[in-house]
Amino acid sequence: MEHEKALAELRLIWVALIAVIPVAPIAVVFALASAPAPAPAPWSDWLLWVAVLSSAASWPQITRFRRLRERTPRSLENLARLRQTLLIGVGLAELPVMLGILHYALTKDLQVLAGLVALSMLLAFAFRPPKA
Repeated sequence: MEHEKALAELRLIWVALIAVIPVAPIAVVFALASAPAPAPAPWSDWLLWVAVLSSAASWPQITRFRRLRERTPRSLENLARLRQTLLIGVGLAELPVMLGILHYALTKDLQVLAGLVALSMLLAFAFRPPKA
């Protein structure tokens, strides 16, 4: 009983965390829709590469999360480690979209923002918790 409740809570946390990934860029696009496009900063092109490379920080967490998820999470201690890895991993998966929002604010390039949202969503879905 306690185990199923903890798994359901873990799944709810995951859903709440990944809901931020598409909602935050949509809010920024609507907020900046009427603002004039700023002069491009000289480092805005590098920001795109930093955003893509920031996804590499998620790969060690993805492998650690998969190892923890494959074990049958019978103990609540294992679920606590799974939760901690999930929180860190989804936080790292949100890095590309956050840098994409900054890139959009500097260049108004919507295609790049959409690509980085897709990348962040793919990374976040790798942290899907086990079913109860």
